[in-house]
Amino acid sequence: MRTSTCDDPRVLAAVRDKARGRRTSGSEHVDQCEECSLEVERLRRLAAVFEQARPSAGQIEGAWRRFDEPSAVRSPRAARIFWAFAAAAVVATAVVVWMQLHRAPKAQQGAPPLESVAVTPDPDRSVNPLSTSIARPAPGWEDVPAPSGSSIEDEGERKARRMLEPRVWSGKATIDEVRMLKAICRHQKDAECVARANQILSDMSSANPYVDAGSQDTVLDEGERKARLEIEQRLWSGKATIDEVKMLKAICRHQKDAACVERASKVLEEMRGR
Repeated sequence: MRTSTCDDPRVLAAVRDKARGRRTSGSEHVDQCEECSLEVERLRRLAAVFEQARPSAGQIEGAWRRFDEPSAVRSPRAARIFWAFAAAAVVATAVVVWMQLHRAPKAQQGAPPLESVAVTPDPDRSVNPLSTSIARPAPGWEDVPAPSGSSIEDEGERKARRMLEPRVWSGKATIDEVRMLKAICRHQKDAECVARANQILSDMSSANPYVDAGSQDTVLDEGERKARLEIEQRLWSGKATIDEVKMLKAICRHQKDAACVERASKVLEEMRGR
């Protein structure tokens, strides 16, 4: 059993010395104490381990010789070749990933091929965009009819009426704009609006009796230009309805503006695809 004498510095020194094979003044206690004898044995084994791990003179000399030898410098050419191959591998991987993400979907097996139909407008067909009813395209000219045509037409009529009324009631409208407002009011069953439009038409005919006879085409062309200008402004601002785009397309076809007809057709396709 360990006692307080075992912790005496002289005894500890004796344990150390006995482990080294020497005897001192505290060796008698170490010989009689079992705990101190075990500690001596443990220190001897530890010293043996350190002795085995101690490098030989040849190993130390070899280590110093290796430090003294100049190290071989790696060729920069080999480094450049390695990084070139690494960059090529990264680029190839990026291309493969991009192709996987952006490849077109395969055609369904057994699906019949789609037929492309080229449709050209009829140059002999003329449409009056300012008439009481909006001209409908011939079957096949448009792809798919609007799913809720009645509601879209009603909304188009309301917007056209809001656009025409300030000009008509202020006396700045042309005779065709007054006629268009009258037709919209008749379709909406607004008797008061129809009566006011009739009165304005009567006043315009009295002031210029030759309007209907001699200059109707001139007034119609002026009305077309104004209507096209107003609809185009609404179209480019994203506020035009589908019926206003159809009217713009009819005006452009009547004016033989192929580029305008093509733009209006694309806008109609986008609006129907939403």
